[in-house]
Amino acid sequence: MLSAWSVVTSEKIDSNTSYYEHFINICGNHGINKDQLRHDLEYQVMVDYILTGYDRHLNNVSILRDADSLKFLRMAPIYDSGDCLFANRELPRNVKELQKMEISGFAKTESKLLKLVTDPYVIDLTKLPSAQFIRDLYAKDEFISDRFTDRICEWYERKIDICRNVQIGRDPERRMYLVK
Repeated sequence: MLSAWSVVTSEKIDSNTSYYEHFINICGNHGINKDQLRHDLEYQVMVDYILTGYDRHLNNVSILRDADSLKFLRMAPIYDSGDCLFANRELPRNVKELQKMEISGFAKTESKLLKLVTDPYVIDLTKLPSAQFIRDLYAKDEFISDRFTDRICEWYERKIDICRNVQIGRDPERRMYLVK
């Protein structure tokens, strides 16, 4: 496994190119199908967005390579997602705070990261677990209050709504359609 950080720092980056595109280009130059890699990255971005996975720094994104030949094979499956659903973070009080929450990774905020996605249909929103599923998981921990769980589930549902809006072409940073 080779981290995205190792990949993007292995070659000089053009000042007009994002780390995101630089990563895709380098991997493409090393034999990974760029369309498939972009698909896999966009899937990861969408999953992280919905789950508020804010710790997807470039050492938590990797590619797999052959141990003998060192040939780049494909993007690694999603891993190290422990910091999600606002774990160890204050819940935002409103949409404005949500949009300003900083993340680690290819962008500074989730909404800016979501703008890198060219195919928002990469994830089938109908296959996501329900908020009730999440509520049932949190209910197993006696130290998590029902109020906290309700707020997590509320944000989870809002994030799915935002993704639905992105799928129909709306800007994830527009607040108008995010407010309930």
